[in-house]
Amino acid sequence: MAATFQSARVTAPAKPARAGIGEVVSVTESFAFLATVHNTINNIFEMVKVPKGAVILDVILASTDLETGGPTGSLAVGDGTTADRFIGTNTLIQAGGLARMDKPGGMGYEYPAEDTIDIKLIAAATTPADGTLYLTVLYAMQK
Repeated sequence: MAATFQSARVTAPAKPARAGIGEVVSVTESFAFLATVHNTINNIFEMVKVPKGAVILDVILASTDLETGGPTGSLAVGDGTTADRFIGTNTLIQAGGLARMDKPGGMGYEYPAEDTIDIKLIAAATTPADGTLYLTVLYAMQK
């Protein structure tokens, strides 16, 4: 059954990083992916908190090789409302690598309330491996 996991940055009691109007904030977080625990279809990894009013400028996903066999695993990056708001379904975890925001609706999206930017496991790996997921979010405060 799918579950939601939170990075240390999300579970910490601190508020999301916030800058002055027009200043850019860059937040990077990592998550230790354990093959025997986290490899379930539709699992959600809440990675980075964003404050109300944050305007997204870019989202960058990186991963180590989380699949040792047949290419089946895939990820997307979105939020609590839209699972692929920023990065559509991709096969990055099959060999490791990097993906940038590829959804036009994500660029400039302004958050009406505090939320998290999440990685969703769209398809589980057939032969999963332990590794690390990384997510970098760049945003600005416009108000």
